[in-house]
Amino acid sequence: MDFTRQTRRAQFAHSTALEQGTRTCIDCHKGIAHRLPNMAEVP
Repeated sequence: MDFTRQTRRAQFAHSTALEQGTRTCIDCHKGIAHRLPNMAEVP
């Protein structure tokens, strides 16, 4: 991940998450690259 190509807000969010180890990419970016499945019928 190239922080120099990101906005300051994104740089802060990414560096904080990496430093703290509290989130993964998927936690914040789920559904961005691919559509989420329809889970309406799943209990």
